[in-house]
Amino acid sequence: MKRVYLIMGAFCLMAATTMYGQSDVDYLVSGDPLEFSELGNAVDDLDNPMDLDFNRDEGRENELWVLNGGEIGGTTVIFYDPGTSDQNTLFLRDGNARHFMANSSAISFSDNETFGTAQNVLDANFQGGSFTGPSLWSTDLDIYAQNHGRNGSHLDMLHGSPYCSGIEAETDNIYWVFDGGNGHICRYDFVEPHVPGGEDHSDGKVWRYMEVAVERSMDVPSHLVRDRSTDWLYIVDAGNARILRMNVNSGTPAVDLQLINEPLAEHKRVDGVEWEVYISSGLEAPTGIEVADGRLLVSDNANGQIVVYDITGESAVELGRLETNAESIMGIKVGTDNNLYYVDNGARTLVRVGPQRAGSLVAESEITGVPDGGTQVNFDFTNNSSEALDLSVRAELSDRAPEAWELSVDGVTVAANSTVTIPVTISPGDELGIGDVTLFAWVEGRPELGDYFDRSTVISAGIESIHINDNSGNWSISQILRNRNFRFLELTPGDFAGISDMFNNLKTMVWNCGPNGQIEPSEATLIKSLLNDGTNIALIGDVAMITLGEAQFPNFDPQLLGQFGLSYGGRLEGPSFGFDPNTFPRITLNGVVGDPISGELMNVVGQITRTTQTAGIPSSRLNPQNGGFGFLHHNNTATDNVAVRYETDTYRAVAMSINPVNLSNNTQRNNLVQNIIDWLNGTIGSGTPQISFNTQQVNYGVVGVGSTSRESVVVSNTGDGPLQISNISISGGQNTFRTTAGENVPILVPAGSSTEIEVDFTPTSDQEFSALMTIRSNSDNSTQNDVIELNGNGTVASVAPADKGSNDALALDINPNPIAGQALVSYAVKGSSQKQVKLSLINSLGQEVSVLQNTMLAPGEYSLTIEGSALPAGSYYALLRTDDAAVYLPVVLLK
Repeated sequence: MKRVYLIMGAFCLMAATTMYGQSDVDYLVSGDPLEFSELGNAVDDLDNPMDLDFNRDEGRENELWVLNGGEIGGTTVIFYDPGTSDQNTLFLRDGNARHFMANSSAISFSDNETFGTAQNVLDANFQGGSFTGPSLWSTDLDIYAQNHGRNGSHLDMLHGSPYCSGIEAETDNIYWVFDGGNGHICRYDFVEPHVPGGEDHSDGKVWRYMEVAVERSMDVPSHLVRDRSTDWLYIVDAGNARILRMNVNSGTPAVDLQLINEPLAEHKRVDGVEWEVYISSGLEAPTGIEVADGRLLVSDNANGQIVVYDITGESAVELGRLETNAESIMGIKVGTDNNLYYVDNGARTLVRVGPQRAGSLVAESEITGVPDGGTQVNFDFTNNSSEALDLSVRAELSDRAPEAWELSVDGVTVAANSTVTIPVTISPGDELGIGDVTLFAWVEGRPELGDYFDRSTVISAGIESIHINDNSGNWSISQILRNRNFRFLELTPGDFAGISDMFNNLKTMVWNCGPNGQIEPSEATLIKSLLNDGTNIALIGDVAMITLGEAQFPNFDPQLLGQFGLSYGGRLEGPSFGFDPNTFPRITLNGVVGDPISGELMNVVGQITRTTQTAGIPSSRLNPQNGGFGFLHHNNTATDNVAVRYETDTYRAVAMSINPVNLSNNTQRNNLVQNIIDWLNGTIGSGTPQISFNTQQVNYGVVGVGSTSRESVVVSNTGDGPLQISNISISGGQNTFRTTAGENVPILVPAGSSTEIEVDFTPTSDQEFSALMTIRSNSDNSTQNDVIELNGNGTVASVAPADKGSNDALALDINPNPIAGQALVSYAVKGSSQKQVKLSLINSLGQEVSVLQNTMLAPGEYSLTIEGSALPAGSYYALLRTDDAAVYLPVVLLK
């Protein structure tokens, strides 16, 4: 958590008929100084925050729940006592959030210990249908996000509203939702929820207010809010950049509708609804909406403004605009303290806005490096009052800090209208680690002045592992790293660039890009420098691999890819998967048997993320080179690599063009990440491979033209590390030698094991052939290019090698040759005994196409006439043979 205080005014437009001071929230646009307090950020597990709401359960009103969106499943972060010195947080993820919180965009609490979420996705089953809608959850933390089986902890879900992008509680289990897929407002009554993780939704009632036509935005949610004093439901019609309102008590259920996706107790159309376009101009990308004390507040994602309207009259009157400077403002909420709270999706923050207090406390640095000898974290306290303040202070370390770390801090006096620096001394001892220092300040006996706190993340300069979260949003692997207890410091690329020189012992880095993250040229230079310094790096990025690999992008950097042992092989797009490229293709990946990272990962089902950034599917084919080893590939072919590992004398590197979070199976996903990090750290896949062969030369002898002879080369690994054969190639031999093993690389040979490489010889003519088979591997006892000699003779005879024209046993002549019509074939049988003699015509593939003579003949001279037109034009062999001898002559037939 990092709190930032800004003192600023807001430009205020007041209607002549409206007097300032009528509402408790008019301070937002009065022009008086305001205080912006950052209550939470990525450290508090805010990851793609979309919306927020206060718990309405009795006694739990101090709980502010923030909803993180995510196509693979949303999450929640509860802020207890937000904005006070007692603030703490709780991160929760449901066991089947992938379905029941798929791409969640909105949250709303009812008055019966339940809350609802809206799932802004076409199909929560990710199968191309429209099976999605709002979900109902319990606020009981013994139920919510606890293990209730394959359906998670949800209490109910109805599936008739694809792209459900807004939700507002009515009462009990009734919720209003923005049905973006069907383009109207719906009333969902879950009636009686089933047991946690159950399946029976048949008592549900869905009423459709089709007269209230809306259009969704692809960029922002369309939030709803009900004014409980008037029963107007205010609706952000984001696709049309306007605000609607409807009377929730109007309309009559008039027509029974056909069921959608599931049985329901009621599915009706409501007619005669009282509704209107309430605000039609002045908004660019409205998204968040709130009602408070006669005021309507609307957040505009396009410019970061919050617009305040007076709604006490017949029509809305704009009172002013609050400039938040948010990167991507989403949901907004006014608390019982009349402070305004909002989430900034781009900055991953929760912010509170209120009137300026007597003072403000801000850490001078969001991230502080701690050298081995200790350091100070400085906090600035500004006294805005006209009297001196005697501050009492205390400093605390977060639970993730090493136990040996110690803090010390002293109270201070701050003169009126001045600022003083409060140093907190950190003594880390011998332990390296990550922690957060929170400083609390207050004035004894003056509770009306409030209490103050801020936090700075502190890191040891000698930290060994860093996770760069590059605009990953839903695609962050932060939770996977936390689940597996890896102690990675998480930073943004910008944060890391400013402090990269502070780390003296950085060994492992995971640089993770989501579909909007890129490796900028300056970041590529930094990554190359880290590799050269011996840092082991895993580069995971969907679009990042495309932008690094396609020359039309400004951050194209083939040198960086080369340092990961690969070259860019193009995009893996729709046709290669058999899917429509406009959808989110489901894929199946396979590892390499025996590989330390992927050897146990077979038939891994996942989904490729689509992005508008590159107008395509952002997963790339990665071609291993220079010893790079493809360890994960699409099941269409082993050459469709999506992951490559690479090892040099100074570093290990992994590159992946599909994010692990896109894999469906949690166990496979987590194991893959753990194996990657274990391999980078050398805890698996280490040792020294040694290659040996059963032969350095393969001789096939004599093989008939067109026939195939197969021999094997046995490759053994006599070392104590995995031997990876990354490439097998054959040069020379006029394409007569071929190995199918070259299509199956990479081949992994565990220590103490062997593999056979089969090589076929198919001669195409009567001559000698020779070639060199090069085997590239990571062997320690070779030049990484081991060569096997291949030799063989082709012959047109299927018995002993044939002589041309004559030998001691036979003689053969043909005239004329080439043959345009008829030709005389003369032949002789030598010796003293009768023999079985066969005269044949053989084509260039060694196939017998015509038998001219096949009989017992005594020694002597013979002849016969052949008709050339009886066969297709081309090159042949006339073959005369007995059981122990053969002669031949080439024959050309003309037409």
